[in-house]
Amino acid sequence: MTQLPTKENYFLRYILLGKYDENHLPPYLRREHFETIKSRLNRVRIVTGSCDSYFSQIPDNSITKFNFTNVFEWMSEEAFMSLLNETVRVAKDDSVITYRNLLVPRKHPDSLSISIHSEDEFAEQLHRKDLSFIYDSYIVERINKQEITCATELLEYRLAKS
Repeated sequence: MTQLPTKENYFLRYILLGKYDENHLPPYLRREHFETIKSRLNRVRIVTGSCDSYFSQIPDNSITKFNFTNVFEWMSEEAFMSLLNETVRVAKDDSVITYRNLLVPRKHPDSLSISIHSEDEFAEQLHRKDLSFIYDSYIVERINKQEITCATELLEYRLAKS
């Protein structure tokens, strides 16, 4: 309340008053974005079910953007690792992963650092602008499949030489 604007904060207004102020709306509800959103509705596919269940049904290199807000809060460390591995599999090269941390601090483990790279500076900039104010951190990560391919080829080469 002391670090973020209160009058313009649509999250705070909605939480306290149960409605938005017409002058301070989230971007997706603003009139100037209506046509853009409408023209891109064909890109949206609504899936009900868990991410891991859905990912198991789709081929490698299928998705370019992931937003896991509040997903990782409710799963074990093992389930988190499993979902990140599946995310790497279904992600296209240079895909972006975003998620917020509230109660459970999560970030990709070192074992996935060859394929997932943190964008810490950019994430911090976004977190400072984030009007939701309840999250401890905002995470932005990028998938790098070329490094996976290079590492796999190197490992295969070393195994062949031994």
